[in-house]
Amino acid sequence: MQQKVKQVALALQGGGALGAFTWGVLEAFLLDKRIEITGFAGTSAGAMNALAAINGLIKNDRQGAIDSLNNFWLSASDVTFMSMPALYDYYGNMIGEPNLKTSPFFLSPYFSVLFNYLSPYIWNPYRVNYFKDFCKDFFDFNAIKKSKNPKLYLAATHIESGKIKIFNNSDVSLDVAMATTCLPRLTHAADVNGEFYWDGGLVANPPIYPLIYGHCAKDIVVIQLTKNNAPQIPKTATHIRHRFNEISLNSNLIREMRAIYLITKLIDEGKIKDKTIMRINLHVIKDDILFNELGAGSMLNMDKDFLHRLHNRGLKIGQEWIEKNFNSLGKKLPFSPAIYNDYIKD
Repeated sequence: MQQKVKQVALALQGGGALGAFTWGVLEAFLLDKRIEITGFAGTSAGAMNALAAINGLIKNDRQGAIDSLNNFWLSASDVTFMSMPALYDYYGNMIGEPNLKTSPFFLSPYFSVLFNYLSPYIWNPYRVNYFKDFCKDFFDFNAIKKSKNPKLYLAATHIESGKIKIFNNSDVSLDVAMATTCLPRLTHAADVNGEFYWDGGLVANPPIYPLIYGHCAKDIVVIQLTKNNAPQIPKTATHIRHRFNEISLNSNLIREMRAIYLITKLIDEGKIKDKTIMRINLHVIKDDILFNELGAGSMLNMDKDFLHRLHNRGLKIGQEWIEKNFNSLGKKLPFSPAIYNDYIKD
């Protein structure tokens, strides 16, 4: 008897090079033909993973998606070091240190001044953007725009209002890809139809609610790239800045988790009887052991060996998660105690 295919929707957090961990998790889901991915919601690197997966699915189904993700990350590595060779850390790579502590980018006061005190409108007046050129050639945006399944939701921050903007399949374009990945200190604001945007991680990292409103699946899996808890109080300027960024990136996720918990609780208690409000099972895939070892510099480390390390770890964690949770997918589950303790409990 053929086993029923189970559906999941994936919410993919941003995190620069750490998105290679998500690449590995996605490969685990794509390799398992018992699971169908019906929706992606993503921010920044999460959005790129979603676009790469759908780009490949259109061309050659699951294997196409696996190949597309692989090609995206390895090609993005080449583009990064071609455009910013100062990010390459020769000594760090030799000793297995992934945080770019001895890269020219972090050692040189020139780069510190350039990126911390000068606007990209000053040091890059001609809007040179090698990553944009790469994306223009890599993605078939017209094909993605016409696709209906999986559903796609990409988050960006509308600069004027400070609100989240969600772009779906029919909105997809090169400009939208630049909007969800636009780092204000590195690139000019992204222009989408005369409106200007920054990285979606400022307001949603990742967005979950579009997957619920879109009725994508009963099971929504968040793939998280930032740790919740810091094992030690940060005391150096670098560690303080890194922990500050982690808290900022997770704050929107925590608020959305709390809202989902409240709605789930009210539905289970019979206080919400509206059948149009979809009850979901919320899951999280993360690796605190791995990300506790990584500092802020690792988010910029596009060295291929490091990317493969992240990918392999994500693939392993993803396969272990599927093995543990597959049988429960599709069933009505109580709100996860682990998620409650990590995101809800005071």
